[in-house]
Amino acid sequence: MKFRVSSLVMVGCLSMTLGCQPDISEAPATMASGTEALSTGVGTWTPTATKALPYPTNSAVRLRATGEVLESYQGFVQRYNPYTDTWRVTTPSCSPGFCRVYSMVQLSSGLVIAVRGNNYRFADYWELATFDPAADQWLQLPRNPGLTHADFSATVLGSDRVLQAGGVDIVLGEQIPQTRAEEFDLTTRTWSVVASMNSPRSGHLATVLYSGKVLVVGGEPEGTATAEIYDPSKKTWTRTPPPPYLHRPRQAIRLNSGLVMVLVDGNNPTGAETHLYDPYNSRWLAGPALPFAAPTSTTLLYSGEVLAFNDAGQTAVYDPTQNAWLPAASATPSPPYTSTFGVLLHTGQVLRVGGAFDAPISERFTR
Repeated sequence: MKFRVSSLVMVGCLSMTLGCQPDISEAPATMASGTEALSTGVGTWTPTATKALPYPTNSAVRLRATGEVLESYQGFVQRYNPYTDTWRVTTPSCSPGFCRVYSMVQLSSGLVIAVRGNNYRFADYWELATFDPAADQWLQLPRNPGLTHADFSATVLGSDRVLQAGGVDIVLGEQIPQTRAEEFDLTTRTWSVVASMNSPRSGHLATVLYSGKVLVVGGEPEGTATAEIYDPSKKTWTRTPPPPYLHRPRQAIRLNSGLVMVLVDGNNPTGAETHLYDPYNSRWLAGPALPFAAPTSTTLLYSGEVLAFNDAGQTAVYDPTQNAWLPAASATPSPPYTSTFGVLLHTGQVLRVGGAFDAPISERFTR
């Protein structure tokens, strides 16, 4: 089995609950298909100031206290201040060049939880670490005693516990997707085994629902067309009805309505399928096709819209009131075999970072 790592997967590996549950008595019975298009793309892209370090991005997260964006590449770390449009170098997350941070998310306490690993130079392994933005200090968390695998999902639950699920083990040189799952308690700093997933997965996407449950979709083996939900109160997994997609999902994001949008590259090379999971009625709904393929990032805007783009710079905005994708201004194309993703700023703009070594991309989208 070929093992692939992409910034898409990395971004999707770490997630947490954001916002408050909306007042929804029931989900809509149908999703009307919107077809409205604009003659010119909505929004604009503007380059930021030059980075302090001329590197692309493995992962990034917005810091609530300052509004800065913490960004890491191969262990090197820098912060972007959107108010002064400046970059500054901070403490490395791990030995630069020999490791990387795959994904990060901030807790209500201000601490950042990071998934980091050894950059696949010697043996595949991932671990959890914390970062204190005020002290500018990184700290490795206790390793999972049963962990010998990589490419797992790490999802922050509402009680500041971390669910670690799936991943791959290496057996005689072959990488085998796993079903096992464990929880890490940040208060006691201990691991506990929970029920295993129904399907073996690695590189899958995990999304926290308003209920606190976790929806998991996709992952390796290639083409896994299953989805299941983890219940933290019962520590059990339940399959959803069979998803309507046949290919590996590229993006999953929770909408303000509580529905989860899943973007999948299908048989159309110029577009991607949009599927919506309704957790209130445990069903899948069809959404409008994204007007381009291979989306690498989705960001929920303060308006409730979703900004999506790919590495070619193609961009669109999903309007939930119309259930339609609106064409948006094009972003800077990323060089071949490189990737980009977005971070929502306190200003409401979206910072897009990535690109190539010595040719990084750093620009902001304004709706």
